[in-house]
Amino acid sequence: MVSLTIQAGVPMTRRHSLERGSKKARSPKPMRTWSARFGTVPAVMMGGSYGMAWRAARLTGKPIDVALEYLQYFLIQNPRWDWTSLANGEYELLFNQSIEEFGAVIGSDNPDLSRFRDRGGKLILYHGLWDQLIPVQGTIDYYQQVQQKMGGARRTMQFARLFLVPGVDHGFIGAGPSPTGLMDALVSWVEDAKATERLIAELPDDNGKIIRTRPLFPYPQVAVYKGTGSTDEAANFISRAPIGKRQ
Repeated sequence: MVSLTIQAGVPMTRRHSLERGSKKARSPKPMRTWSARFGTVPAVMMGGSYGMAWRAARLTGKPIDVALEYLQYFLIQNPRWDWTSLANGEYELLFNQSIEEFGAVIGSDNPDLSRFRDRGGKLILYHGLWDQLIPVQGTIDYYQQVQQKMGGARRTMQFARLFLVPGVDHGFIGAGPSPTGLMDALVSWVEDAKATERLIAELPDDNGKIIRTRPLFPYPQVAVYKGTGSTDEAANFISRAPIGKRQ
C-alpha cells in the first residue's frame, strides 16, 4: 500500500562531467525532469509545503528540506553547499546523477512487477488529485506503464489497482474526503482473495464528526452521482468510466 507516486527514468546514453571543487559529479545526457514532464496541478496551494516563506511582505521561494538535504548529503556531499548558486543546467545534471548512482537502490520506476505479482503480492496505489508536491499525472503515467508491461488493464487489476482521490493534497488534506480502511482492504485482498472494488473516503468536521463520504473506484473508473439522495453520502454514487475510456 503506497501513497507516493513513482518516478519514471530513461536509459543512460552519454556521460558528462560537472566540476564542483575537487568533486566531479557525473551524469548521463540531460533529460527533462519529472516535474517538467507533468507540471503541477492547476490551482493547488503551494505555500509552506513547497518550503516557501513570507519575508518582508512578499513570498520567497526556498527548497523543502528533504529535497535540499538529498542534494547536499547524497549527491554533492557537502552540507555547506549553497543551493542559491545552482543553475538550471546543473540541476539537470544532478537529477541524472541521482538516477545513475541511486536508481538501482531506491528507484521506483520499473513497471515490471512480475516477481511481486508471482509471489502473491497485491498493490493499492492512491494519490490525491490536488497534490502540490508530486504531480498526479506521474502516478497515472507509471500505472499505465505497468498495464502495458503486465499484459493489459484487466491482468494488472488482478494484483495492482490505482485510486485517485479528488480534493485532497499530498497529505490527503483538503476540501475532499480522505480514503479510509486501506490496510483492511489490502489484508482482505491478500488473505481472502477479495479484490478491492472500492474504497470509502470520509470528511470530518472540526469536531471529528463525519459530514461527507464518497466512494473511490479503481482507475479509470470515477464516482458519478446517481441523481437522487444526498451528495454527502457514498451510497448515492456509482462507478462509471470517463468518456473516451468506455468499452
